Amino acid sequence: MTMKLTQLRTYWDADDAYTIIAFLDQLREVLWTVYGEEIIERQHALHKEDDDHDDQHGDDPFFDDELDFF
Repeated sequence: MTMKLTQLRTYWDADDAYTIIAFLDQLREVLWTVYGEEIIERQHALHKEDDDHDDQHGDDPFFDDELDFF
């Protein structure tokens, strides 16, 4: 497999920059409309995996100090 590099233009005039931002806004809206539920479900699954991982390492010796609060 070969990696292809592309050149991304990094300077635009104000009109071109506005056009790009408007396009990205439209793209974001369409992606949320089409894939929003799946994206949310995936994020919940990722957070659950993180929580499960944290629960497995709950007895971390670096964080077992008792703290006194006054």
